[in-house]
Amino acid sequence: MATPLPIPSKISRDSSKIVKFRVISANFGDSYTQEAPNGLNPKIDTWSIKWVGLTRTERLTVESVLDYVGSWGLLSWTPCYETTIKYFKLDVSSGYTTKHIAGNNVFHISCKLVEHFDVNP
Repeated sequence: MATPLPIPSKISRDSSKIVKFRVISANFGDSYTQEAPNGLNPKIDTWSIKWVGLTRTERLTVESVLDYVGSWGLLSWTPCYETTIKYFKLDVSSGYTTKHIAGNNVFHISCKLVEHFDVNP
């Protein structure tokens, strides 16, 4: 079961997406190579997102959800400027980062989300 991404209204519109393609290739040894899409979902989106202007309570909410899901659970989210809910996992190599804005009681949290395809999200 996927957990909804918390407080989507505080996600910066400056979030960015990287698209990668999975390809399978066969080398035939005579300088001929053939390539094709790998699997049913060869296009994978990776989003770098940032929650901005969070209060202390909102920070605790976002951190609690990210801690609960970790890099093993699914998050559901409709990415910026898109209309379809997609499923993501927190990037295992980068986790998330919390930043306190000095002089204010405001926080920013950033992370990478990697699109995940699952039969039973």
